[in-house]
Amino acid sequence: MASNIRMLSIIKMGTKNYSTFTNMTNLTSAKIYEETGTHEKILIQTIATIGSIQCGMQLVTILTCPALRKKITYVYVINLLLAQLLLSTVTVPMYCFAPHHILYPYITALTIIAYILNLCTVSYERYLAICQPYFYAERISYSRALKTSIGCWIIATIMQILPIFWEDHPAAILIHRIYLGITLILFFIVPLLMIWLVYGYISYEIYHLSKKSKLLTQFSIELVPTAETPLNGHHKDKEDSIKGQRKKSYLSTISTRFRRKSITKPRQEISLAMVFITAAIASNIAWVPVILMVFLQVIDRTDLEPRNISKIHIYLLAINANIDPLIYGLFLKPLRKRLINFIIIPTFKIIRKGLARSQQEKPRTTSHSPAVNV
Repeated sequence: MASNIRMLSIIKMGTKNYSTFTNMTNLTSAKIYEETGTHEKILIQTIATIGSIQCGMQLVTILTCPALRKKITYVYVINLLLAQLLLSTVTVPMYCFAPHHILYPYITALTIIAYILNLCTVSYERYLAICQPYFYAERISYSRALKTSIGCWIIATIMQILPIFWEDHPAAILIHRIYLGITLILFFIVPLLMIWLVYGYISYEIYHLSKKSKLLTQFSIELVPTAETPLNGHHKDKEDSIKGQRKKSYLSTISTRFRRKSITKPRQEISLAMVFITAAIASNIAWVPVILMVFLQVIDRTDLEPRNISKIHIYLLAINANIDPLIYGLFLKPLRKRLINFIIIPTFKIIRKGLARSQQEKPRTTSHSPAVNV
């Protein structure tokens, strides 16, 4: 009987703590909202709007081009851009206009978890493409990449729906802290460590591939006969010399093609891997405040939270929404060409036509001399 009374008192204390915890969270959000001035909100929203325009332009460019849309790597690029678009069009405006809304942390976590999972899948795809090309050619396909990216969004959505089931539970605060701890480990720390290990190994493999390609290039150059020495030591007649010259030119052509492939292939893989390495670095910097805030909530030490960490967090998210599309537009050559030909050049043409029409529609001012009556 005494144990039952003790359990009831613990449950009541847990319920009371949970209500005070939610009230403190709402008060903190309202305080942050009041401390953020109008000029800062306009600046944050402007940065996020520029990022959303860039993400939207690149999404339209990729989706309207079948040659890009059907590539495996661009499936993940589409999902990464979509996550950044949601951050810049939903999360940032909610922070500026309704930071105390109950859905704000869940929408932010949904987009960030989906982004991290898609970044993990594209890192694994790059690892297979560089380190295990035969396995990549046999197993990895467009449909499999599409299913994987959709699965990332489904997992992220399920993780944000789970808190609904224990919202009215007496020990909701304890369950929620356990949930936050599991989410922090499984969807933040472990994936980010995996990403850095994968890209470290990829860099190591690319270095060895480049060394092997240089050795193979030197070996192919030694195999090809020079123009000064004949192939058979001497030529009996004119026909043999012509055949020898043809054979020599054919071998030199093959060796030249081999050298080009052996040199350009590692360079292409390096440039493509560097795109996602740079995106991972920028994203990790933006997620440091999120990881710190979640960790302090798990250990129940929100009093140690730095004063402006929430403001820094939203600034970093808005800036990161601009960095990602900028990286893809600069380093992904097919996307850059399509973006210039499909959006930038037609936009300049429309602006030029509009300026020409506005100049033509202006009233022509002609000076007429007054008539003189004689």
